[in-house]
Amino acid sequence: RKIHEQDLQKLWTVTFKEVGLQPPPEGTPDPRWKELGFQGDDPSTDLSRSQCGILPVRALLHFSHILPSTYLEVFKRSQQGEERYYPFACSAMHIAHMVLEMLGLIRTVGSKAQGECTFTRRRVGMMLAEDQEAILDVMCLAFMVLDQQWQRTGATYMQFQEIIKTTRKKLSSAMAKGSASSPADLAQLLQIPWKKTRKGQ
Repeated sequence: RKIHEQDLQKLWTVTFKEVGLQPPPEGTPDPRWKELGFQGDDPSTDLSRSQCGILPVRALLHFSHILPSTYLEVFKRSQQGEERYYPFACSAMHIAHMVLEMLGLIRTVGSKAQGECTFTRRRVGMMLAEDQEAILDVMCLAFMVLDQQWQRTGATYMQFQEIIKTTRKKLSSAMAKGSASSPADLAQLLQIPWKKTRKGQ
């Protein structure tokens, strides 16, 4: 849990560094966590319910390391007032859960057919052979697709689940193509700008 708390502190710092907001005390429930898009005062509770543990936070940290400007732009767009708002951290939890489900690592009632798991595992396996952080890259790309769809459709919070479904459909379709052998290939198929500025940490 200590490591998880440290990751949460890092996430707060990289997200709010431009405005200098100090993070809530480590390990202490605080309503300010909602500003980062968690549902409650204790992000650990949200993370445990997601079935993904600390992975969504690690994915966001990775996003902030490899595409820092894009990460902050996406976060700011997620905060566009009451009508256009979507929960940033909770979105990352949905994305992580979606990718793990597509890999067959999480099973949910009514989930997609086995075929999706087969080709997703094959593609991600190829990517991981070249870069051990590839699964985090895939989650970053999925988050960027979600944000792109949110902006293009003018979605509101009531359409959140619809956007998640569209994001999965687009990611699954791109994964099924034989040319998707790297995150860069996947980004091209998804029509997402992908220029990593430095190695994730």
